Amino acid sequence: MSSNLSIILPRVLIVSRRTLRKNKFVDFVGEYHLDLIVAYGAVPVIVPRVSGVRMLLDSFEPIHGVLLCEGEDIDPSWDISKELSKNCESNYVMHINYDDYDGHRHAIKIVKNTPLYDWFKDSLENEGMDEILVNSYHHQGVKGLAQRFVPMAFANDGLIEGFYDPCAYNPDEGKFIMGLQFHPERMRTPNSNDFDYPGCLFVYKEFVKSVIAYKKRLNIITSVPKPMKLNKEMKNKRKIIMRSFSLAKNLYATGRGKCSSKHSEFEIRAEFLECATRKSVKANGSNS
Repeated sequence: MSSNLSIILPRVLIVSRRTLRKNKFVDFVGEYHLDLIVAYGAVPVIVPRVSGVRMLLDSFEPIHGVLLCEGEDIDPSWDISKELSKNCESNYVMHINYDDYDGHRHAIKIVKNTPLYDWFKDSLENEGMDEILVNSYHHQGVKGLAQRFVPMAFANDGLIEGFYDPCAYNPDEGKFIMGLQFHPERMRTPNSNDFDYPGCLFVYKEFVKSVIAYKKRLNIITSVPKPMKLNKEMKNKRKIIMRSFSLAKNLYATGRGKCSSKHSEFEIRAEFLECATRKSVKANGSNS
């Protein structure tokens, strides 16, 4: 891998999903996620869920964005603000059609003045509504949000269908933290790649936009000018130049004394500075 961060494409880390197939675990990521990330100019970096991978996370850097998608059920005993409640199980199940995950839809109400509303704004205004129909894959949901997060959408039963951090959302500056309860990348008309709404694409477009912006910020912070490499001849000339400067300093300070340095040494100094200037101009031109 090149050490020059400026030529590394924006990279999105994606943790794979693990499932059991023929008595063996298989790690994978849905192709729709990968297609959209690549289409908008970033490189997906898939992290397998294998033993010891945590010790290797540094080797995946640089990482400019993280996408957590899909996955198996979460143990409701974990303290992560999610749970599967038996008392509410019927409400969650009403969002799902196990025989037609991709085709089934349920309504969600989108909150105004949120990124989600902006992405689906044209569709909402054309229909004169504040609702869209989304797909149904989950039977777990967010019970309560941390204080930093703000809801962006609700199902009819009150389930939070989207949230974001308003203090960490500005794609132009590389800021993007949010979560969705539905899968916009899979909201497509039957037997077609046409999306239900144009806003489905904006989810990934704005995410990758922020990834690219973050990479640019990182490049500026980590960019350090490299010193010019000198060959043996140039190093010798540099020594002569330093001696010439030292002699000139002594002459200026004392106002007397004879200069033992040969005139040719000063010519070498001028030649060296002229060569260094040409290299500097050439380097700056290639980096602009």
